[in-house]
Amino acid sequence: PTEGNFQNATLVSVFGNNDLCGGIKELKLKACLTQAPPVKTKQSSLVKKVAIGVSVSIAFLLLLFIVSVCLLWLRKRNKKQQVNNSTPSMFEVIHEKISYGDLRNATDGFSSS
Repeated sequence: PTEGNFQNATLVSVFGNNDLCGGIKELKLKACLTQAPPVKTKQSSLVKKVAIGVSVSIAFLLLLFIVSVCLLWLRKRNKKQQVNNSTPSMFEVIHEKISYGDLRNATDGFSSS
């Protein structure tokens, strides 16, 4: 600023503020460089769009890969359980399954004789 209290160099202390610029000549500050805001170009916008597209595609493919591995693992686990369940247990090998009707006919209606 160059107005108000900043007009009198004896009222203002800028000691230790090395990055200050501009102001009145008596403060002996370096001149401020005016910089125009960065101009957005079509190229920088395109680069951002491509980067976002590639990132989303990679994330989607990674998610698809993880889901595929999980499904294969579950399918393999289920097949292994079916194989284990299809083999007869020791109890089934020793004792054959007999229906109620066969048992009733073989014992003449569950006769005690």
